[in-house]
This record gives sequence, structure tokens and C-alpha cells, in this order.
Amino acid sequence: PLRNIRSVSQVLTSVRTRLMFWFAGSLVLALMALSLIVYLLVSSWMREELDRGLERDLSQFALRLASASTPQEALPPDFGSTMVAVWLDGKRLASTEPWSHAGLDGAVLNSARDQFMHRPPEGPVYCVRRGFVSSGHMIAAARDATGFELARERLFLVLALSLVAVMIAGLAVSWFFASAITRPLRRLAAQSRTIGPQDLSRRLHAENPDEIGVVADAFNATLDRLQGAFREMRRFTSDASHQLRTPLTAMRTIGESALSSDTDADRLRDTVGQLLEEAENLNRLVDTLLLLTRGEAGESRVRLARVDVGELTKEVAGTLEVLAQEKEQTVEINVADGLFANADAELLRQAVMNVFDNAIRYTPVGGSIRLECGRNDGLVRIAVEDSGPGIPDADRERIFERFYRSEAAARTVREGSGLGLAVARWCVESCGGTIRAESAAGGGARFTVQLPLA
Repeated sequence: PLRNIRSVSQVLTSVRTRLMFWFAGSLVLALMALSLIVYLLVSSWMREELDRGLERDLSQFALRLASASTPQEALPPDFGSTMVAVWLDGKRLASTEPWSHAGLDGAVLNSARDQFMHRPPEGPVYCVRRGFVSSGHMIAAARDATGFELARERLFLVLALSLVAVMIAGLAVSWFFASAITRPLRRLAAQSRTIGPQDLSRRLHAENPDEIGVVADAFNATLDRLQGAFREMRRFTSDASHQLRTPLTAMRTIGESALSSDTDADRLRDTVGQLLEEAENLNRLVDTLLLLTRGEAGESRVRLARVDVGELTKEVAGTLEVLAQEKEQTVEINVADGLFANADAELLRQAVMNVFDNAIRYTPVGGSIRLECGRNDGLVRIAVEDSGPGIPDADRERIFERFYRSEAAARTVREGSGLGLAVARWCVESCGGTIRAESAAGGGARFTVQLPLA
């Protein structure tokens, strides 16, 4: 029973049912208004015709009464369907023969209006009109209005039956049109049920480029984003598993080697140091992944402030220059003064450090690195140029993806997690800037960071 109640509730609250009732209700309301107007207009016209006839008969009777010597002589020999009567001081002096049988004296004498409808408990309905003449006599005329009442009742019945018939027909037609309107929606719903996480390549197909087609396009755009997100998630999971497996395997190998051999205290100390070093690499990798995940989820707070970009760049260069010296690399620094940007200092420092460290890694021994910082079209521009192997055109955007490393880069440098540039891009974009990679003029790579001037 509960399932049946839910099914009935779903049918009653469905779009098709609501459209049907909206269409049918609008049609019925419009027809009710039209029927009411027709009924009132026809009834008013019939009543006015009846009143005009009585007024005309009463005027003729008043003229005859004024020229006759007695009220009885004023009575017309044939007044058709109209009955007339005359009173003086509350006493009926004369009347046509049907008046006496109609019993209208009490209604005329007691009525507060000169024109009214008399509806006795039994018998016909009369329309009565009375007046006074200069001689002081009161005169009245009446007509049988049963035909008028019957015609009005029939008109009401015809209009009511027509309204019921139109309502039934309107429900049927509305159901047909509502079904036709919602049929594409039901087809889209059936298509969407076949789309699952295992196969996100399917798309919805709308028959016509109407509003339903717009809904289908919007849903397809959402599926495109979901498919991309699932693809990135699978690739990220695979890459993260691979990157985490490397230090874990190294730690396991070092531990098993130490356990399987007789080693002295110094050898064990070295082994523990290697394990701690691998654990530190693993911890650094996990922290970097956590930073990116929180940043993309909007959980990291970005504290924007006025930052001296020139001083920050010099500080980063001074910190990492020792690494370049170990590889006998030449570092050229050209930083302008008075460069301020509205950014998060820690995030910007991390971005510049990652880009500069990337240049040191991929620049060969004895190579050169150039670091520039200046203004360009209202922007603060930080450029890091190296003499490394360069970046293929196909990899210029992908190098900012997590864990991505081109084949040439993997052959040149084996260490590294492939997260440095991904973190750099997130940090720069969080500060409202942009970062791009391109090939340098004399070979190598050039990374450019741009931030709005503060």
C-alpha cells in the first residue's frame, strides 16, 4: 500500500500532470469567464426586452385612461399577453380578466419597487411594472415571465454542460500535449540512466535544439567535466601510487638488507639514516599532495598583502644559489627595485623557489641560469631562463600537471616527484597571477610569472 501511495504521489506531482492541469485549468477558467459573460449579457438583454414591452404597454394604458370617462372604458379590448389594472386609494377599479386570476393585487400594493419579478409558490412567474397618472390613479402592467425564466435556465444548463464537456476534452488534449512536451525529457532520463562511472563517454542526444536541447547540452557539459575529473583522479591515483611505491620499496630494501647481514653499529647507524632520509622524502611528497588537494578544494587560506617581489626573488635566489654552485652553474640575477604586488608572500615564495629549483635540476653542469624581475604592461614579471634541454611544444602545458614528466626530462633528471611545477602554478594562480613555459631563444626553457602591480 505504501508503494502504491508513493506511485500515485509521483504521478500527481509529475511535470506532465502539472502541465495537464495548468493547460486544462487555464482553458476551463477562460471558458467559465466567457460563459458567465454570455449568461449575464443574454439574461440582461432578455430582461430589458421584457421591461421595454411592459413600459410601452403601461404608457398606452395611461393615455387611454386619461381620455376615457371611466377606468373600465380605458381597458383595451385586446392587450395580447399583457395584463393591466388600475387602483384608486388602494381599491382596484378595473382590470383585464387574466389579472384577477393571477392574484397580483397584493404584490403590486405591497411592493416597494415600481418594477419587480413576482414569483408565487405555485403558478407562473410574472414581470410587473406600475406607475401613477395625474389623476391620482395607480396603474400596473404584468406579463407572464415563465418563458423568460425557462430560457435563462436552459441557457445556464447549456453553458454548464458545455463547460463540463470542454473540461473533459481539455483534460484529454492537455494530457496529450503534456505527454508530447515531456516525452523528450523522459527520453533524456532514460539515456542518463545508462551512464555510469565505468563509462562516462556516453552523451545525451536531444531531438530538437529547443530548451530541452539546452538542458541536454548543459548536462553533457557536466559529464565532460566529470569525465575529465575521473580521468585526472585515475591518473593521479596511479601516479601517486607509483611515486609512493618508490620510497616505500627503497625503505623495505634497506631494512631487509640490514636484517639479513651482520653489521656493526656504524653500519646500522647509516642504515637508519637512509631510512630516515627516505621517510623524509615520503613525508615531503605527502605534504605536497595534501597542499595541492586542499588548495583545489578551497580549504587553504590565501592571505593577500602588498609584497616586495624584488626582495622576495633575491631572497629565493640567495637560498638556492648554493645548489647551482654545486653543479658549477652560472646564475645571473637582474632584479628591479620597487616592485610590489598584491599576493600571498609564502605562496609566491614557494612558486619562485619551485621554478628556480626546476631550472637548477635540468640545467647541465657548467650551464647558466638567468633570473629577471621587472615591470611589463602594468604587471610584475618574474622570468627564469635556463640552458637545459628545453621543453617540447607538446609538453608546455602538461608539465604543470601532477607527476607529469616528459621522456626527455626523465632521461635528464631521475630524482624528483613531478609536483614542483604543479604546486608553482597553483600558488601563482591563487595570488591572481599567471605562469607559462616556453622555449628560450638559445635553447633551454623559460618560465614567466606575471602578477598585477599593487
